[in-house]
Amino acid sequence: MMKRFLSLRFFATLVMGLGLLCLLGVVLENWTGARALAKAKEAFIEEGGTLDSEQLRPKPGPTGSNFLAIEQLAGISTQQSDDNSALLQKLRSIDWGLAASGKNPKTPWPNLNGGCVLGEPFDAQSAAAYLSEISFIDTPPNADAAQVLAAIDRMHPLLKELSDAAVERPEACFDPAVGHEHVGAPYKRPGPYMSGALQAAKGLALRAQFAVAAGDAESAVRSMQASQRFTQALGKEPLLIGLLCAITTATFDSNSIWLLLHSHTNSALQLSRLQADLERLDFKRSLRQAIHSELVWQLESIEWYKRNRDDCVSVCSQIQIMSDQTEPPWYASAVIRMIPAGWFDHNAANVLRIGSDYLRKPVKDGDGRSLLRSSEEMEILLEEHRGMTSPHHVLTVLGFPAYQMIIGQAIYAETLRRQSIAAIALERYRLSHSKLPSTLAELVPEFLSAVPQDPIDAEPMRYRVEGGSFTLWSIARDCKDDGGKRPEGKDAKRIGRADYLGDWVWKN
Repeated sequence: MMKRFLSLRFFATLVMGLGLLCLLGVVLENWTGARALAKAKEAFIEEGGTLDSEQLRPKPGPTGSNFLAIEQLAGISTQQSDDNSALLQKLRSIDWGLAASGKNPKTPWPNLNGGCVLGEPFDAQSAAAYLSEISFIDTPPNADAAQVLAAIDRMHPLLKELSDAAVERPEACFDPAVGHEHVGAPYKRPGPYMSGALQAAKGLALRAQFAVAAGDAESAVRSMQASQRFTQALGKEPLLIGLLCAITTATFDSNSIWLLLHSHTNSALQLSRLQADLERLDFKRSLRQAIHSELVWQLESIEWYKRNRDDCVSVCSQIQIMSDQTEPPWYASAVIRMIPAGWFDHNAANVLRIGSDYLRKPVKDGDGRSLLRSSEEMEILLEEHRGMTSPHHVLTVLGFPAYQMIIGQAIYAETLRRQSIAAIALERYRLSHSKLPSTLAELVPEFLSAVPQDPIDAEPMRYRVEGGSFTLWSIARDCKDDGGKRPEGKDAKRIGRADYLGDWVWKN
């Protein structure tokens, strides 16, 4: 009897002791987590950051100067949920890629991704046949560029309307008031209709390239300016998705500019307008803003899930379904509800600390080479923290996107922008002096305020005159100067990837 009593008392004591240890562990986790997060926030603010997401939202100028405030784009600042909305239908109608949906044209896809990227011209003849086959235009397959341009304006008048509106409206910004009063999960906050902006830019690029082929430089320039307005607005958006969309539209812009310069049909005034628009953009600034905003957004998300465990359970259930995990639903629910608040705080602190040390500081103070190196080091660090052996880094590992890829694309976009500006200035010099300058320094100050730098190493952009043409190049991601040589074949199309070996080249 006594032994039985002692065993029961021992068991009860053991349970109480374990319970007390758990309680002390939770108290300690909450205390250390709160201290770690407070310290991380303090350091972030001391380094010039803000944790107020409202301060990171874009500030639009006067409505009369805002391209996105025109009547034709009313509603573009709010993500469209109604498939039958007038705006959605209009923007879909000018995306020639959507027109091909469900069809199997025999004509090759138009080469809108050549231009400066691959040094390939726009094949207007095959593009005309393709657009005719998918019924985007009503011209015969062998229509010339002028006929196609006229058909585009006749069947898709929105493209010309956007092109004309861009001339008098030099600024572009989505309405920052959208989502201002949002209360709820950060990922449910309303945002602009970015896919609509991409559809419009794609249609404008097509119109610009046919205008160049038709010798109508003014129509081409106006379409390029309209496309750049979308790039400008997307680049101001505070999250990475906006930056990625801006990079896509900027590629359209650069290819169109390359084709225009290649044709030598433009005037000095038209070139000045394009150059002024490009100088309003800055992808390094957009990247810095996007990284800052993404860190704040992740912090807000973690704090939201800490207070709303049911929402966290729902998200985890969706992740389980998408990743084919076999744990029963109740298991994840039980674990999430038992997690101390301090665990969320520790994870939030590490998001701020790692993001600031490896991303925000380098993009603010360093060149592209140091930023790429820092992002590589961050990837190695995150890899070391994968798994439950680093519980205070779980949300950091899960929450950080593929920054190394995004950073590489942003640096390439900024390189293209600077090369575009330099190429335009060179064409303006040629129109004025009937020759090309021997160095880029000769463009300053009449055509450029300063010699463009290579975003990779902050050295002057490489430049060489070859007869009546020129080559501009950056040393690219491998940080090796190949003398303005780009790879050939399939390797040339890896231009935004880490394994790209060669220079980023602009040749006109």
